Amino acid sequence: MKRKLFAFDLDGTLLDAYPAIIASMNHTLARLSLPQAEPDTIVRAVGLGNGGLIRAFVPESHFREAQRIYREDHLPRLSSDSRLLPGALELLERLKAHGKKLAVATNRSRESADILLDTLAIRPYFDRVLVGDEVPNPKPAPDILLALLEHFGVAPAETLYVGDMTIDAQTGAAAGVDTLIVITGSSSRAEVAAAAPYRIIDSLADFPAGEYRD
Repeated sequence: MKRKLFAFDLDGTLLDAYPAIIASMNHTLARLSLPQAEPDTIVRAVGLGNGGLIRAFVPESHFREAQRIYREDHLPRLSSDSRLLPGALELLERLKAHGKKLAVATNRSRESADILLDTLAIRPYFDRVLVGDEVPNPKPAPDILLALLEHFGVAPAETLYVGDMTIDAQTGAAAGVDTLIVITGSSSRAEVAAAAPYRIIDSLADFPAGEYRD
């Protein structure tokens, strides 16, 4: 069955916003007089939304204040400290040229996802953008993909989900959707392989044309 819908994660998959995330997380820790975190440690905590990221470094007693500090610092940074990953724009253009439906499935907040899509000028490529707090349960629960399947009226076999982390592979498996993992994000190849996704590639520049050519 040919693919009709391609759903994408954002961070580590289509774009690199890690400089903004690292800077905002350490800014938050400094404001709370907490120890700074190593960049690699922050990157590996990305994927469960801002709440999950902050809870990885901040005691629950400081969580609400940390959320406020992080948001105030992070949203302005996204416009200057984010970039598309190699091959991302070219892939989106090819998929649209082949008449495919495209969607975003991210655990980011709506506010931050909108900033990234607009700053990087890729919003016009997407037919639907869905974020983690707009479904009952965020990734790795299947809710976000199941909502997209219902919205577009497509079967799991007609869909490909593209992500960069083990939680993306888990999300796809739970939804019955093939998941292609690109090793440009927070999870190592070994970690991703252990989650047994449909396919693993090194870069979006290596995206298999057979997935979208009819």
